[in-house]
Amino acid sequence: TASRLCAAADPGDILLAGNTFRQVRELFEAARLAPVAVKGKAKPVEVYRLLGEKHSASDFRKTELRGG
Repeated sequence: TASRLCAAADPGDILLAGNTFRQVRELFEAARLAPVAVKGKAKPVEVYRLLGEKHSASDFRKTELRGG
């Protein structure tokens, strides 16, 4: 799936499958794109374009780095 998403991405874009985005949605902003047909998958894959880090993600990382 990752290889297919890389092939579908424009230069400089980072695409995430829906299941990956759901794991990081509290940390990153993303835009939902049209589903992508992926070889070996019965249904098109839900796709998101990574837009950037949320402010709360920076705060979370600072806390994590401080050990808290």
